Amino acid sequence: MSTSVTVRSGAGTTVTVPFTSSQVAAAAQAAAFTISKLVSQNVLAFSDFSATGQTIPAPLLFGGLTLSGTTGTPFTGLIPTGYKAIVENGSAFNVAIGSTDSNQTVIGGTGGIAYVNLATNASVYLNGGGNAVYEEFASSSALVDIGASSIGGVAAFIQATQGATTVNAFSGALMQINGSDATVNAMSGNEVVILGAGSSTVPVQVNGASGSNLTMFNDGQAAVINPGAGNLTIVANATDVAETVFGGAATIGGNAVSAPAFTGTLLAVGFTSVGGLSGVSGYYQGGSAGHNVMLASNTAGAATLIGGGSGDYLIANAGGDYLQAVGAATTLQGALGVASAVGGTFVTGSNTALIYGDLGGHDTFSLGSGNSTVTGLNGNNTYELNGHGAAITINNFLVGSDTFSRTKSAGNPTISTLGATGSNTGVQLSDHTTVTFVGATVTSSSFT
Repeated sequence: MSTSVTVRSGAGTTVTVPFTSSQVAAAAQAAAFTISKLVSQNVLAFSDFSATGQTIPAPLLFGGLTLSGTTGTPFTGLIPTGYKAIVENGSAFNVAIGSTDSNQTVIGGTGGIAYVNLATNASVYLNGGGNAVYEEFASSSALVDIGASSIGGVAAFIQATQGATTVNAFSGALMQINGSDATVNAMSGNEVVILGAGSSTVPVQVNGASGSNLTMFNDGQAAVINPGAGNLTIVANATDVAETVFGGAATIGGNAVSAPAFTGTLLAVGFTSVGGLSGVSGYYQGGSAGHNVMLASNTAGAATLIGGGSGDYLIANAGGDYLQAVGAATTLQGALGVASAVGGTFVTGSNTALIYGDLGGHDTFSLGSGNSTVTGLNGNNTYELNGHGAAITINNFLVGSDTFSRTKSAGNPTISTLGATGSNTGVQLSDHTTVTFVGATVTSSSFT
């Protein structure tokens, strides 16, 4: 919904700035009320820049600057000390180097502005694409609200290689973040964030909100993402930088971390440099809404994929990945495109699961109390239990190569009964777990 922001610029005069986002406009209008009050009290006086060559006067106390130039007459330069407000209401694209004053307010219009922040606690309100914010010093800091782009397909640019930038991305926002000194809050609506060149080890912090539908394209920048009550889509490129996605309490890299619960849905995929389908690296935890889809990268052992709800589909893309089912009717699929001698780890819990191992075998299947069906491939696989009482079906168990480890299983259960049922072998364990080996003649020697 289109709306506008009105700022008092003098005695009986106002400046109106159109906004494409009612959400950003509401925040900008709150800042405009404060500016207007200072104008009415003769504490702050506005000057206008509308033509090339104009000199901006030094303010008597505090100043405000309106940039009303048309195309061909942009403002490009340094804002003098004492100017607390910049209001863009023309059609020119302006380049404003902020003063060293803290608490500067910038209200961007439809022409577009590149704002270089030299100070602390700047507040910047932008019409989405065609704008840019640069943090000039390590001490620089800014809060940036970005709405839907008024320039079709052009992303707003945030340079966050130093300083501290907090970005509130509202519905329709399209932005590129370069650098790791940024926190991005995805607000309600549909937002797109491109993580550009930055640190592969120092992450950007990204937070979701209720009703947010955030799409992130990773182009070489690490991130820690807490989707919260929103939905998240991640598309990684061939650079294959590890990301961290989680909600609630988790242990990541040996460290206990916590964040608001992730109650939405996650889609995580990636592409190679030639456009082939790849996946993601790092730690990915799905949302409790279920139907999460995660594809690991084609780098062996690079991904930890943990489900979040029912109907999840987790896919390894190389050997050595860790896949864990959480909700019911989860499918864990091993790497089928490459026969790696490095096996993966597949873990189930108290809910039903369907598991396909890696093409190269050498996998570990840790099976919980929920019923599961497992298909191992190419042998050298180890089956063990982390729960009790499940009904487990194992396909393609290779006698003499695969093993079922009682000693690694919870409670070290013993074999109660073992016998053939047609071409299958059935086993009852002392913890009430039943195992059916389909098409295999299994003896006690396969249990260790």
